Amino acid sequence: EPMTSLNPSLTIGRQLEEALALHTGLDARGRRAAILAMLQRVGLSDPERVLKAWPHEFSGGMRQRIMLASVMLPKPALLVADEPTTALDAVVQRDVLELMVALTAENDTAVLMISHDLAMVARYSHRVIVMCRGEIVEQGPTDQILRAPAHPYTRKLLGAMPRRRPVPEVAADAPPLVEVQGLTVDFGRRGGLFRRRAHKRALHGIDLAIRPREVVAVVGGSGSGKTTLGRVLASLQKPGGGRLIFDGQPISGRSGAAWTDYRRNCQMVFQDPYSSLDPRMTVAQAIGEALRGSGLDRAAIRARVLEVLAEVGLDDTHAGRYPHELSGGQRQR
Repeated sequence: EPMTSLNPSLTIGRQLEEALALHTGLDARGRRAAILAMLQRVGLSDPERVLKAWPHEFSGGMRQRIMLASVMLPKPALLVADEPTTALDAVVQRDVLELMVALTAENDTAVLMISHDLAMVARYSHRVIVMCRGEIVEQGPTDQILRAPAHPYTRKLLGAMPRRRPVPEVAADAPPLVEVQGLTVDFGRRGGLFRRRAHKRALHGIDLAIRPREVVAVVGGSGSGKTTLGRVLASLQKPGGGRLIFDGQPISGRSGAAWTDYRRNCQMVFQDPYSSLDPRMTVAQAIGEALRGSGLDRAAIRARVLEVLAEVGLDDTHAGRYPHELSGGQRQR
């Protein structure tokens, strides 16, 4: 999770220099030269600008490249890569992994890759170790394990790999629940003291419709506007133009009970569960917050929280935990 791994209160340059200052004998000039060379090596085209920038100014893929630069600068003998491409799209995942493999090969670095992504394991690992409930249940050459798994748990993992399956039919004449017409979104960029504020168009005239029970997939590379579209639909980002219609009524101009009703009926699951959950709230408090103002008393809210936890495969013991006490999968649930 590169967004939470990088310190938001330090520039990229300060963070990268810290690793070199602690683990090498380079002087300030040598550290700067090594950092600039490594940033160039990981595919960041303007390393001088990167040094002065802050983590929030970069996409997830660029932050992951910066993290990779940080850990490879001291030239470690062993790299532990714990889900190294979490929340990245497929193209960026491949680029980051190819870069990681190249850098570790250049430095003769051994790699322990921790992952649940069997496609990634098959492509990049020499040997695989399968763990279940804290124990190693099977290990061996990757090709051998994936082609002829011996342990039932390994077979279960392979059987869980995504495959295209028939989806339920949706009536072709069903009226749309959500309509987007000519949607545009612009982001402002600072233009300097005497220059006009520059704008970047993130969405250009988007049209789409989603019917009840229909699943519409939006696919694209990093920075293509997928998340911006989702944030607009969830009313977390204001559009620059176009119309949004929900259940036959425009979303713009809603207020009072109509606005509350829409926010209740349109929810968003974010790609990074760790930074989405308030670290100061327990699981029960975070989930129960959505029911505030619903008219339910404390006991009814508690019962509903435990009910939805059970629906996603978590038991009562998780209700009192904080986000840092959960795994990535549990946080996303």
